[in-house]
Amino acid sequence: MMDHLMTSDPRYRAYIDRAHRLRARAFRTETRRGVRAVTGVVRWAISFVLSRLRRAAERYGEWRRHEAAIGQLRGLSDSALKDIGLHRSQIRSAVLGLNQEDRRPIPAAPSQEVPAEAIPTRLAA
Repeated sequence: MMDHLMTSDPRYRAYIDRAHRLRARAFRTETRRGVRAVTGVVRWAISFVLSRLRRAAERYGEWRRHEAAIGQLRGLSDSALKDIGLHRSQIRSAVLGLNQEDRRPIPAAPSQEVPAEAIPTRLAA
């Protein structure tokens, strides 16, 4: 009975209407914040997936280039391979840039010749 009296009284009605407006504004504000948070997470996820797809495409292209080079070298005769300093068993390692013995990258050749004084004259036993 008291509730009915409070809602019909104009003094209380103004407070109730104000409370409804404040609650609606708070709900809109929190909803917007939630949407922004979800949007941020979705953008991050899309960016992450796209970067992984880009990297996979790059690696696939690199693999295709390596396989094409290996195919071309395998098509050469043994004497042609010998002329370029390769044995048939070294083709894949040479294309991938790996040292055959320990599978480490082959160091790049120096751009200039090493001076004679830099070469040790006596090797340690």
